[in-house]
Amino acid sequence: MESLQNALSHGLAIAGRVSWKIFQSAILKVLFLMDEEHLKMAIEQDVDLLPLALIYAPKGLETARQIAGRMGGSYEHKITLENSLKWLREQCQSRKKGYYDIIVNLPQSNPDTPNPGDVLGSNPGDRTTSAGSNPIPEVFPPPGADMKSVMWFWNNVQRLTRFVFHGEVPASSRKWGVEHLRWLALQQKQGRTELDELLEQGKKEVEERKQN
Repeated sequence: MESLQNALSHGLAIAGRVSWKIFQSAILKVLFLMDEEHLKMAIEQDVDLLPLALIYAPKGLETARQIAGRMGGSYEHKITLENSLKWLREQCQSRKKGYYDIIVNLPQSNPDTPNPGDVLGSNPGDRTTSAGSNPIPEVFPPPGADMKSVMWFWNNVQRLTRFVFHGEVPASSRKWGVEHLRWLALQQKQGRTELDELLEQGKKEVEERKQN
């Protein structure tokens, strides 16, 4: 019985690592194509990350699909909103990026009013400890998070996950991708080929649409 339990624990640990690799390849690779300023614009414009990943990070998606194919589709259920936000925060902390903070978008607090995501003055989402008590478990998303931004992230995670495990591309993603490719071809004709240039042009066009 003990050896069976050890084998099951080992199997779950492997599944967890594989799920993380799939998530990292499919989600973080395309997310980190953008800088923090452009991420804010992507959330505001409800950008679909799946076609962006297919266009700009195809090798990362292919690697993720190969891993998923070897492990089977059941592991997709291990990718949840809670652990995807946790993984995102860990990656942002290790890479010194602010993507997690932008996505959860906690309201700013004044010196006299504690942030609703804080517990006893600690940073949002961190494991906190009160005097003489056990640590309070982390919560993802943290209290006070902007759920519109969080759901933008989670919907993209789900679309990318379904593509990685099942090859599914929703009709909305196809349409978004075709329109983006047409726009990309126009930009390339005008000499804009670097991703930074394309992002800046996209930002400019969005701002112009707002003014009109």
